[in-house]
This record gives sequence, C-alpha cells and structure tokens, in this order.
Amino acid sequence: MENTKANTVLDYCNDVFFKYTLSREDEGSVYARNTIIERVTGIKVKESTVQNPNLDPGTIGKKRIILDVHVKDEKGRFFNLEMQTTY
Repeated sequence: MENTKANTVLDYCNDVFFKYTLSREDEGSVYARNTIIERVTGIKVKESTVQNPNLDPGTIGKKRIILDVHVKDEKGRFFNLEMQTTY
C-alpha cells in the first residue's frame, strides 16, 4: 500500500507549511520570510515581524490562511503586508 502522505509535495499554499515556516522568529524562518518579501515586492527588508504567529488547528485545510507582517525597510520606512493563501 502506498503512503500518500509521504508522497505529498509541500508548497507555499499548504496551510501548515506556510504559517509554521514563515511565522517563526528563528534565523531560517526570518531569512525565508524576508527573501520572499523582497522577491515579490522589491522591498529591501531590514526587519520583519509576524503579527499573528499562531496556527489555529480549526483553520487547517479551510478556505484560507492569513499572515500579517510588519516590515521595516533599509530606508526606515514601515509597511504592513498581508500574505494569504486561498483555495
């Protein structure tokens, strides 16, 4: 019998991957979050902070998940970004 969970490809639209990976404050998560923000928006990120880092188990697999991020760029400007996935 084939294990379908082991063969599932994770992508940025996966609720758990999206929220867990990008909302943590460890070096890898901050780097991934800032790199995605820079490549998508062109903003040169100096600091970024996730405003709602908790993943509610009741929302996993539901219609969408939202990640609000406060960003400070290298010029000292502040941005409030909302990243979301929808199905």
